[in-house]
Amino acid sequence: MGHGLVPIVTRHGGMEDHVLDGVRGWLVDERDVDTMSSRIIEMTEKHDLRRKLGCAAREFVLSNFSGDVVYPRLRGLIGLEA
Repeated sequence: MGHGLVPIVTRHGGMEDHVLDGVRGWLVDERDVDTMSSRIIEMTEKHDLRRKLGCAAREFVLSNFSGDVVYPRLRGLIGLEA
């Protein structure tokens, strides 16, 4: 996501916390190989949509997981000054 790639992932292990379906990538039910393959093919064919979702994914990562965001939170959690 941080590199602007479109995540196509299963609804498992907290993926829904990061991948907003149809906005920052695609969520697929586990074992749904038909939808998974359709989404992969769709991303190879729809360049504008791939760019839009990839940019949104990257922006989400940069806004929420950059060092400027994460380190002050961590320092606060362990009782150090931000």
